Amino acid sequence: MVAAGDVPGLLAQAATQELLPLDGAADASGAAAEPGIFAASAGRSGELRDELRVERIDDGHVRVARWIMRPNRGWELQQAPVMLPPKRFAEALAAAARKGVLSSPESALASGGPGE
Repeated sequence: MVAAGDVPGLLAQAATQELLPLDGAADASGAAAEPGIFAASAGRSGELRDELRVERIDDGHVRVARWIMRPNRGWELQQAPVMLPPKRFAEALAAAARKGVLSSPESALASGGPGE
């Protein structure tokens, strides 16, 4: 999990170091998504479908994780570190920015942050 407010800076730093092509992922200008909303980059692992999901856990946190669709069991969160091509991360982050998953909620902006 990552603090939602830290995501734009992390993305900008990754783009500066040419680690991740953003394609608009850093532009989180849409309204903030509700907790539980996610965006994904779909893929396949052999016969299993998988998704790299960027999901809002609560008002202050975002999780980037891999989910696998297991036959007859449904979607399952993978606890292991995600090791996928950078293109999959760029797709998931761009989709998350479009859906508002990366936007800061209004309540976080109104509070003034930890300095108050």
